[in-house]
Amino acid sequence: MWAAMGPFHRLVRRLLATLAGRLVLGPPYMMWRASCRFLGAVRDGNMIQLRRWLNHVPCVALVLVWVMGVCHIPLWQYLLLYVYPGLSLTLLRSFAEHRAAASVGERIVTMQTNPLMALLFTNNHTARPASCRAGHPLAPAPRPLSVYARPSSTPPTRAISSPGYRQLFRRYLFRAKEPPVHPLAGQGFPL
Repeated sequence: MWAAMGPFHRLVRRLLATLAGRLVLGPPYMMWRASCRFLGAVRDGNMIQLRRWLNHVPCVALVLVWVMGVCHIPLWQYLLLYVYPGLSLTLLRSFAEHRAAASVGERIVTMQTNPLMALLFTNNHTARPASCRAGHPLAPAPRPLSVYARPSSTPPTRAISSPGYRQLFRRYLFRAKEPPVHPLAGQGFPL
């Protein structure tokens, strides 16, 4: 995949490896990638993917009717002031909680954070079982970290713990957290 990318796409991927790049460029990049996947599903006649997209359409329509018809928020304001920041926050969380590792059980980072950030992310940090393969449709459901919230409990033994978002910003705002291509890509690991 990396070899097939042009110089501009490679630059974007390098910038996305930094926290600033992920938060600023991530939302339009993710929307572009989603559009490419949708068009690919249409081109290939992939009915499984198309059904997923078609199931999403009524939900989006309902939200837009509410936002524009009831709340009278123009579409451009909704996209710029709600969707874009919301997607940035989602990308912040994925940047913080995922890492490249050979062992599936070491790919999740448990963020130790303050109550405000925990509330922002709805206390929904999860730890995936070691048997869970990312994106596998039959993978077991994630277990909520609330299971480990009691002081006497600890996170799963293979989960990596991080001190929080402040340190994440300090370390990776303008520095790449990981290379733009997964270090284990093409080595037979389930990515």
